[in-house]
Amino acid sequence: MARLWRTLAGRAIWWLTKCEETAFIADYLEVASFIEARYSWKAEFEDNYFHRSEGLSQKTVDNINTVRKRRSLTSIVITETDADEYARDTALDKPAHRRKLREELTAMSAAHRAKLVDECRAQIQLRPPPHRSFDELQEEHRRSGHLNESEIALRVNAVKGKNTVTATKPNGLDIDTAVRMLQLTENDPEVVELVATRIAAADLLALAEKVENKELRKTLVMRLLA
Repeated sequence: MARLWRTLAGRAIWWLTKCEETAFIADYLEVASFIEARYSWKAEFEDNYFHRSEGLSQKTVDNINTVRKRRSLTSIVITETDADEYARDTALDKPAHRRKLREELTAMSAAHRAKLVDECRAQIQLRPPPHRSFDELQEEHRRSGHLNESEIALRVNAVKGKNTVTATKPNGLDIDTAVRMLQLTENDPEVVELVATRIAAADLLALAEKVENKELRKTLVMRLLA
């Protein structure tokens, strides 16, 4: 149902297709009013998802499913598939699209909303599987020596200021080559992930400063801070 990537800390993030966004927002709206204000995750999620171009974290899905379970509703299940053009489009103002979609779904009659969501779910079932899953891709990188546990630790420490050692990787990319790769592939999420695993921490920050796309810059910085 979506493209998956994980932060260095192992946090799962989903990038949804257009139909998945519709179905997910409808499922969220179904229980949003039942989430008590004392749960800070609701405000954090809405700020990130509807205003900051964030992907959807599995933790948020789990939190929403806890509320859905209490209301005797089916759980939201997201599985990994190939991305559509919407998921790949890094230039689109997705928060604005999500806000508009939220308004439209809220204004619809229950029957109209249910019909639309059913159509979206049917489209979701037709999505092909990914050429390679994210975990398969990471395992391939690990076996080829592109990124190992010690390098991950060095990168995290360098970014967080815990030590001054910069992680290096065999066959690493220089900044200009990384920029050209991202431009040629129109910032495809899979290529972004591959580039992030082949460039040193200090260079990754420099790369973020060079790219013009705001959402991509944020993705690269988040990749460093994860």
